[in-house]
Amino acid sequence: MRSLGITLLFALAAVASAQAPFTIVRPADGSKVREKVNILFPKNSVPSTGYIAIYVGGKFVEAVVPPVEGDYLKYVLDTKGKKIADGKLNIKAVLYADTGERSRIIDTSEIDVEVANSSSIAVPENGLTLRYRFTPGAQYVYKLEQKIGTSNLTENQAKGGARVAELPVDFETLRLLYAVDNAYSNGDGLVRVQALMPKGKDKIIFTDPGDGETNVYNDYDMHSVYSRLSSTGAEVFSSVPRYFPMEGSSQGGTVLNLYAFGFPLPVFPSKAVKPGSFWNAPFQIPNVDINKRDELKSFVQRIPNVRGDFEKVEWEMGHPCAKIKHSYEMGGGATAAMMQRFTGMSAAKIEETIWFALDKRIPIKIQREFTIDRREETQAADTGMQGGGEMGGGGPTAAGASGGPRRGGVSGSGGGGSAGNDFIQGPVRAGASSGNPPQGGGLGRGGRGGEGGGAGGGANVTIVRMRIQQILTLEK
Repeated sequence: MRSLGITLLFALAAVASAQAPFTIVRPADGSKVREKVNILFPKNSVPSTGYIAIYVGGKFVEAVVPPVEGDYLKYVLDTKGKKIADGKLNIKAVLYADTGERSRIIDTSEIDVEVANSSSIAVPENGLTLRYRFTPGAQYVYKLEQKIGTSNLTENQAKGGARVAELPVDFETLRLLYAVDNAYSNGDGLVRVQALMPKGKDKIIFTDPGDGETNVYNDYDMHSVYSRLSSTGAEVFSSVPRYFPMEGSSQGGTVLNLYAFGFPLPVFPSKAVKPGSFWNAPFQIPNVDINKRDELKSFVQRIPNVRGDFEKVEWEMGHPCAKIKHSYEMGGGATAAMMQRFTGMSAAKIEETIWFALDKRIPIKIQREFTIDRREETQAADTGMQGGGEMGGGGPTAAGASGGPRRGGVSGSGGGGSAGNDFIQGPVRAGASSGNPPQGGGLGRGGRGGEGGGAGGGANVTIVRMRIQQILTLEK
């Protein structure tokens, strides 16, 4: 009888476990929430034929069977991704079970919470001063994701802002170290930037976008670049220490040095600002001639007439942040004609969104997008249609594709990579080689030739558009 009683107790426990009450365990009713909210249910509260319908603010969102995590079923509600406004919010979960012909409601649970993505961050009456905090010894590792694509448009499509099918050219992921080696009494900081190995790897394979050559790099091939920055992020000076291999080493003339020039930190306004403020932003893009690195005192070029906007304060990645946007557009008029003549670009656009952590005093996330248009004219044949190659020459050039390492000549006699008139430039690879250095050193892709030239000839005009998207995210 004792054994039977124990067996019966186990059976009752199993039944109770299988029939756990359906309820929202977390977050608690009346709590404040932000960003991605984990909505938890007891693990055994949904039958095998059941599912949960989620309603937010009285509107149906989706029907799901949340994954099991520990002792709970977890549903993630992204309040920012779904653009849910701050304030009171009702979250309702309805449990359904299939009964063959149709589903029926088994139970419901709901809570009221307060969304506080922005409202929980106080902004002083006189605004916020956005300043870097340079602490000697501090090291920040970022993940850089970069996507490059090209597309061909007509002039009317380009002027109308049309989006057409985009041909992917490249996608890369890099890790970058930003280390503070010194801090000065006026608030300046000496920042060292270096490319890092992928986690768990002792080598990195990288394809140079300038010439398509692929090389393998070890950790000792990755060299640092140094910049003294003001507390607003503006460059004071920069330098590249020259590396010389030890005498008698086997490296000889095939030394490959990888330098990470390609992602200058954003510059913030000198005055206090509040959400809604705008200003002329001192936007910096990389500008480096790797063959003259011993002579350089600056690694950046400032783009004039860039608009800075303080969009709002909000939580991002668990930090209270100032969300800042930089935007610049060039197109039309005498400036565009000059740019077309000297650089081949007929239009250019930069958009950058920064989440500056008010607690850590560093950017924790930066999204940049560069759009470059180049106007191509092809002469149609008199006798009919004139075709063109898929990879025709003379496409838009973005030196180093703005984020990936590139190579130049260690000795100055080859493997070049002058910034020239290129609009965007990235981390650079210096490699010993022979022969003449390529001009510009950037990634170029030609446009399709004219596809419709009829009898009698005439010029076909195509806008070749290159779009470079970058996301720099602080690793946790």
